[in-house]
Amino acid sequence: MDIFKDSYVFVLRYNDNYIEDAMMIHKKICDKEGFCWYGKVGKKPNIKRLNEIIEKKGTNILFYNKKLSFIGKLMEVSLVAPMNNVPDYYANSMRKPSVWLKVSSLCKIQQEVLSDLLIISTGKTMEETINSSMTSFYFTFANKDFRIQQEDGDA
Repeated sequence: MDIFKDSYVFVLRYNDNYIEDAMMIHKKICDKEGFCWYGKVGKKPNIKRLNEIIEKKGTNILFYNKKLSFIGKLMEVSLVAPMNNVPDYYANSMRKPSVWLKVSSLCKIQQEVLSDLLIISTGKTMEETINSSMTSFYFTFANKDFRIQQEDGDA
């Protein structure tokens, strides 16, 4: 997957303590159906801003976890729970998502990608910020053109 200089990447921290392999479940749905919905619990990102970025420039979404990260294309944002392409585990969860993110082309990536993403509000790299911050999401942009080498062997 190619990321171009100045393109947006919405970075979202995810936690696999509740559902082990949650992102792999989402990836399997993406691979089979072409897209999946990810439900973000907790603080909502600025929906208007996300929709503007998607409409005007398109954006990627990076799901970050210290152990394993994934990237995909962010296609749509919704406050309404979707009816299809949603992992079954959401139905049994006591924590209901505050926002739904429609994602396609989800793949595992190397953590080194974080050094090529700058946080819009501070200009700092994700690499130097993410492990010292409790923020659950970041609006970032690529500081150069680069190709993401996916961990599952696809480029």
